[in-house]
Amino acid sequence: MYLVIRKFNHISSMAEVVRRVESGLGQLLKQSPGFQGYYVFDAGHGVGDP
Repeated sequence: MYLVIRKFNHISSMAEVVRRVESGLGQLLKQSPGFQGYYVFDAGHGVGDP
């Protein structure tokens, strides 16, 4: 099992981040055997964990 946590600062639109994940990276990951999930967290104040 693998887990990756990333933190991004200065995010202007979480909706845009979610849209990009769902249409790009998320689609690629879903095709991987054993893939369980990809989550995006809004930590507030322009900080996000996609």
